[in-house]
Amino acid sequence: GEFYWARVPVAGGHAFDLAGWQALPGGDALAPWVLELLGAAAMAELVVFADPGRGAFRYAHVVDGRLEACLFLAADGGVLPARDRLAAMLGTGVEPAARITLVAGRAAAASARPDPGPTICACFAVGLGTLQRAIAERRLTSLGEIGAALRAGTNCGSCLPELAAALLRARDGAPPTGAAIGTS
Repeated sequence: GEFYWARVPVAGGHAFDLAGWQALPGGDALAPWVLELLGAAAMAELVVFADPGRGAFRYAHVVDGRLEACLFLAADGGVLPARDRLAAMLGTGVEPAARITLVAGRAAAASARPDPGPTICACFAVGLGTLQRAIAERRLTSLGEIGAALRAGTNCGSCLPELAAALLRARDGAPPTGAAIGTS
């Protein structure tokens, strides 16, 4: 169809951001379109959530009890879960009773995992929350220690200023900055 896409590498796979300028296929044409985008066979196991009133449609493709791919579509991007949260779920096992959590945008065990926060180091998918917790819990005091602990800042270096600022805030006892990204 007519849509714009961008591929974003994530741990365990790739995320594709889509923006369309035409309506979704309707009726019997929707299922084959979704299966094609997910790279799934016609008889694939899909977990589906549809809220046409809010313009939100969510599909999760499960293979051998593990999340293989998901497609979240929304008329308003505000009803989409955070990409990092979805990426963390790729390849994870999901019990049949917990599969509804896939289309909720959170894995069953996601509540036990701290939110990584907005991405600071794109090369190694290190979020601000992960960085702040590592600085506090591991008592990191230098960029080298952050690199050794999280790999952040050890590739392209574009995140080094943000890493240094996080170290300064932690050293000065300032409250962490940045909003946690969560799902509704």
